[in-house]
Amino acid sequence: SMSGRNGRRTRTTLRDEDAADAFHPSDPSAPGSRFRVLSASAMFLSGFLLFQLLPLISKYMLPWFGGDFSVWATTVLFFEVALLGGYVYALLLSRRLPARRQGLLHLVTVILTISVLPIIPRESLRPSDQTDLTWDILVLLAVTVGAPSLLLASTVPIVSRWSERHHGSTAPLRLWLLWSGGALLGLFTYPLLVEPFLGLRAQ
Repeated sequence: SMSGRNGRRTRTTLRDEDAADAFHPSDPSAPGSRFRVLSASAMFLSGFLLFQLLPLISKYMLPWFGGDFSVWATTVLFFEVALLGGYVYALLLSRRLPARRQGLLHLVTVILTISVLPIIPRESLRPSDQTDLTWDILVLLAVTVGAPSLLLASTVPIVSRWSERHHGSTAPLRLWLLWSGGALLGLFTYPLLVEPFLGLRAQ
């Protein structure tokens, strides 16, 4: 009957909300405030680090591959694909797993990504043939910054989804603004503050 279906929907919704609240406290107490601070910090830092990553790895690649337009175009294409991959990962995460398992799986992804640092290209990745560099560029980028860039890209939809569920439809908009602010800061601070004062290994 209609009442039975509505009852099942209500129970399912309550189970989903309980699972989500177990990972993200939604009350106005201290845990809820901590979640707001953490989500805002994650969005800002993901934008900042992602737009520090592109010029940093490009500086490493320049002596090996040159400054030809095809090199830059291949690099930008790689980061666009990594951005798409991060969104696909976030979509599958939100649709296939409850909130607590989403957090645990994402934490494992963070730990695995940290394990591949630092993002210094090995000498074995230097191209031996200068005729067609596209494949060499893609391999170098995948090995060095593939996991970090995918993780940073996935932060945006994942944190936005969690915040929308608990803090209303306006929360993702504020978080997107923080991400954009971090990205702009990353773009401007690299040539002005990072590159002039730090060597590549320190960066």
